[in-house]
Amino acid sequence: ISIVLVAMCADPARAQFADVTTSSGIGAIVTSRYASHPNWWLSGTNNWNAVCHQGVLGAALAIEEDHALVARMLTLAAGRLPAFLSGYGADGSTSEGPGYWSYGFGWFAELNAQLEHRTRGQLSVFEGDTKVAAIARFAPQMTLAGGHFVNFSDGGRTGRLSPSLLTYLGQRLADPTLIAQGTAL
Repeated sequence: ISIVLVAMCADPARAQFADVTTSSGIGAIVTSRYASHPNWWLSGTNNWNAVCHQGVLGAALAIEEDHALVARMLTLAAGRLPAFLSGYGADGSTSEGPGYWSYGFGWFAELNAQLEHRTRGQLSVFEGDTKVAAIARFAPQMTLAGGHFVNFSDGGRTGRLSPSLLTYLGQRLADPTLIAQGTAL
């Protein structure tokens, strides 16, 4: 939300908003809670890890101009995001089902897109990770006709996978099946 608001503001207001956001939000998280008093989601194996990392790190990747601060955040995240991926089986399966896959893995994919954009492709949480490719293929394999999911845990029986997410994953992982599934929805 703050990223959208920053983009909508005139230049003086944008600068002021960015200063407040980074000094009380991004910077404060890194210098205090994130580094020395970790929140429970930092080491979680469920979708909270990816969702919260994307919110905090994604904001920094979008607006933070202090490269040292962003580098420190990336270092911290590199030690924490593997916990999220460990919540998935080697085949890409998750105990949270396709609905939560869309949410958690969707935000993980968004974080990757932001990271690759900010670093011009020099850094990626996808690159060379075969497990990420398996995770990307999981939810489409658990989707039946008519928007029905083979779901479990507290996920619903029906839902819709995001066409843009499937298309991005297909393009990024060079997987024509994911691209076709994304464009078919």
